[in-house]
Amino acid sequence: MKYRTKYVLAVALVGTIFLLGLASLTTNLLKDITNQEVEHRAKVINDMLKLVLLPAFKTEKASFIDQRVTDILATNELAYLHIHNDAGQQLVAIGDHADLNNHNHSLFADHAGSFFDQELVLSATTAHFYIHYGVEAGDLVSLIKEANFKVYSLVCVQVLLMVLAAYFILKVISKQIFYLREASHHVAEGRFSFRIPEHACGDLVETATAFNFMCSRLEHYESIQAEEHLRLKELSQAVEQSPVAVVMTNSDGLITYANPRFYDVSGYTEEEIIGQNPRLLQSGQTDDEEYVELWQKISRGETWAGELRNRRKDGSLYWDKTIISPVSSDDGEVTHYISVKEDVTAYKKIEERMRVATTVFDAASEAIMVTDLNGAITMVNPAFSEITGFNSTDVLGESPRLLNSGHHDESFYKDMFEELKRNNRWEGEIWNRRKSGEVYPQWQTIALVRDEDGEPLEFIALFSDISKRKQQEDEIRYRANYDALTGLPNRSLFNERFVQAMKLSKRENTNLSLLYIDLDGFKAVNDSYGHLMGDRVLKDVAHKLQASVRESDSVGRLGGDEFVICLPNLIDFDDANAIAGKIIRAIAKPMDIDGVRINIGASIGITCFPRDGESIECLYEQADSAMYAAKQKGKNQYCCFQKI
Repeated sequence: MKYRTKYVLAVALVGTIFLLGLASLTTNLLKDITNQEVEHRAKVINDMLKLVLLPAFKTEKASFIDQRVTDILATNELAYLHIHNDAGQQLVAIGDHADLNNHNHSLFADHAGSFFDQELVLSATTAHFYIHYGVEAGDLVSLIKEANFKVYSLVCVQVLLMVLAAYFILKVISKQIFYLREASHHVAEGRFSFRIPEHACGDLVETATAFNFMCSRLEHYESIQAEEHLRLKELSQAVEQSPVAVVMTNSDGLITYANPRFYDVSGYTEEEIIGQNPRLLQSGQTDDEEYVELWQKISRGETWAGELRNRRKDGSLYWDKTIISPVSSDDGEVTHYISVKEDVTAYKKIEERMRVATTVFDAASEAIMVTDLNGAITMVNPAFSEITGFNSTDVLGESPRLLNSGHHDESFYKDMFEELKRNNRWEGEIWNRRKSGEVYPQWQTIALVRDEDGEPLEFIALFSDISKRKQQEDEIRYRANYDALTGLPNRSLFNERFVQAMKLSKRENTNLSLLYIDLDGFKAVNDSYGHLMGDRVLKDVAHKLQASVRESDSVGRLGGDEFVICLPNLIDFDDANAIAGKIIRAIAKPMDIDGVRINIGASIGITCFPRDGESIECLYEQADSAMYAAKQKGKNQYCCFQKI
């Protein structure tokens, strides 16, 4: 049965009961009024009967009684009249009554007629007379019955109208609340986006508006809740998948949660860690003061951050970068502590290497310069500034070309970068310019740094100032090729030059002479004045020899007081004789050294290429033999080699 029918029946039942009650009250009220009217009539008749019949009873004449009764009945007020005496003798019997022995019927009893039964006792002189009569009330009873019929007819009509009205009202209301009921179902099922069409709700439009507002608020709260749930889910996933360890403890410091990363780092399982105190990770290598500061901070509701030296389950140590924050309830009471922990052991090792690298970078005697792929300088070390004179502010962002000395052409740098691309490295000597403008040599190594994918990242150049080394090399080279005392080429360098001159002479078909010189009287100078004086004499002789020859000629010292001269490109061999004579005259001139007059001479042997020989050894022997021949002839002269 639909709720509408139930409501209609309920309304009809309640209305019927109400109207029947009202009708019953109305009927009873009419009966009461009628009874009062009839009782009033009966009272009037009683008074009339007493007034009329009592004198007749006193005379005890039947004819007189009959006459009086006839007069009373003439009023049409009585339906019947019965009179008995004490002896039960019926004196008068006018009209019928259904029960002559019972005269106490109610006017509206089921078996009563349209009269009201009354009984009256009159006392005469010597006897009592019992009068029974019925007061005529047919007109009133008819009116009452007609009134009752109309009342109950009206009740029926009203009940029917009430049922119809209730039905139609409920139909209208049910149509209006249909959307409310449907919306309630949607809300009950969690679909808060449903809205009631307010135009179809009639008198319930305010209710529909309120309901729609409620749904919009619920939908808003649902979206907020969904967003919060999503954020919570994302946060949960982020914590679970976090690359750092996350640990939560209660206010007593016992672990209540740890994410998978924590178990990976510590080596413990969930069963081994939940309910434990984090101190089981302590290695004993962290200062107690660190833990005191930690607890003091988080006890004040502050966040603590630091590094702890912890121990894994397997006993290995690791550095744990930790951040601990208290979590408080709405009333400010700390309920949990959350710790974010990161294993930074690898970073510590990298930091150590970086610190060492930085120390090396700053303390290196070699200059270090870093550039990006565009050639802009990004970093230099102190040695760079010491060598080049440029400080970091002068060169950062600049091109290394500011060091260019101009000693190298474009092909040099092109070859350099080609090798860099090919081998990721170039090493060699390069001449650069200092900030002061001085050009200097440096030994430079350039490396091309690539990333993990093999892509070029930057260039690193290391170089050192090799000016001193070059000087040392030149000095070594000089000492290896020149006489330390006179500065003349020694035997090695002179032989090298002489061989080259022989080749040139042979190629160009020219003449070449070798002069072998030995000083006369030099031993006496050493013996008389010492070796220092002898050294000064040798230097002066070297100067005279160089002044006596051409620029294209080479003068060398073989050792002691022996000198050699190479004379290339001679037109005639007699030219060598002329130069030898010039040398003898120059050396024979007295020397004044610190007030000491020194006199020496020179014996010279001359040999010619290719006339006398074609090997350097042969020519040396021939020249030496000619020199000894000059000495044998009296010294201070020259002698040409003569073949036997």
